[in-house]
Amino acid sequence: MKSNRISRTSKVLALLLAIAMMLSACSGGSSTSNSSDSSSDSSTTTTSGIPVLEGLEVTVDESEPIYTRMAANMITYTAVATLSDGTTQDVTDNCTASADLSEAGETTLSVRYSRNGTAVTAEVTINVQESIFVSDAVPEEYQATDCPEQGTVEYMTYTTYVYDADGNAGEAQENEAYIYLPYGYDPEVSYNILYLMHGGGENAGYWFGQGDYAAGGELDSTDENFTLAVLDNAIYLGYCEPMIVVTPCVQTDNENGVNTYLNFRYEFKNDLVPAIESVYSTYANGDVSAESLIASRDHRAYDGLSMGSMTGFSSILMDCLDYVSYVGNFSGSRVDLDALEASLTGTYDEYRLNYWYNGNGDNDMAHDEHLEIYNQMIVDLADRLTEGEDYLNGDNCIFVDKPGKVHSYASWIIDLYNTLGVFFFK
Repeated sequence: MKSNRISRTSKVLALLLAIAMMLSACSGGSSTSNSSDSSSDSSTTTTSGIPVLEGLEVTVDESEPIYTRMAANMITYTAVATLSDGTTQDVTDNCTASADLSEAGETTLSVRYSRNGTAVTAEVTINVQESIFVSDAVPEEYQATDCPEQGTVEYMTYTTYVYDADGNAGEAQENEAYIYLPYGYDPEVSYNILYLMHGGGENAGYWFGQGDYAAGGELDSTDENFTLAVLDNAIYLGYCEPMIVVTPCVQTDNENGVNTYLNFRYEFKNDLVPAIESVYSTYANGDVSAESLIASRDHRAYDGLSMGSMTGFSSILMDCLDYVSYVGNFSGSRVDLDALEASLTGTYDEYRLNYWYNGNGDNDMAHDEHLEIYNQMIVDLADRLTEGEDYLNGDNCIFVDKPGKVHSYASWIIDLYNTLGVFFFK
């Protein structure tokens, strides 16, 4: 019995010694010289001889500018973790990043990575440039409702058809649009033209506060809507050239419009654009043949919010780039990505996107899907999409993250303002 007690005691002592060795190893863990800070959520040693996390090295791609309007997760960097056995692993896709990008100048990018309860954080100094885009609010001077040179809004209806997925025209129906004409509109002058689409459950009157959205209307939006002020002031202050802006109507869940966001492409090319540009003076010069509208594509743009943005992806980008060379997508991206990329590299390969603007609030329900689609496209179509703000020297796409913004007009009016400043630069 005594020998058995001694044996058991020896086993206990051996176990205690093993535990002590593990605790000693735990106290010896530290970050590498490339990690400006490290923290441990639990023991830095694991059982069974599994290597533990010791450090993190982060390298920022300095060839890609960092702007004040960006979110930290849009900064391109590479993160490599060092383990206790000396091996390294690329952990870029599993890191989280944070940085104060509210002002231009030097700031710190903090990148954190965790593994098996151990976390390390590396800090890198980055240089932030002032963005040409705003992300918090339209500048106050562009919101003023007393602009000395104010444009006018007209209303028109036009005949379109209920199109099927193949573009076959069915029943004829009337659709509507509002048309903003800049101050001093002259039918002898050729104007750039922007087609500006509403979202789901809305109609053609949404953007300009017309019809149901006018003062006293069922959907009165006069308390928040200042789109016309932005257009007037942007032109008056020289932020953009005088332009015509058209707000059409896509079919929504309250039965406004005629064609869905998937089939609107046919209505846009066959009916809407010819109806508008045969009446108003654009660079098509009254000739609404396909040849003329293709030739004048550098003077035609499309913007859309939510369902209007989905229309921008699934109809305009998909099948109208021969008519349009500038596209703005605000808070919406539902699209067959494979089909879209096939169209851009196939049928519309020769038609360059002069600028493709994307905007979304980081608290918007559509944000993550939209950003994912955008990021995938700039990778898959790297030969035709160059991200950046230097649009005069080849950059032709951007994603503007708006901190704290949600799925609302307060976010979309910022996007509209941003596109006014970058469209029609050729």
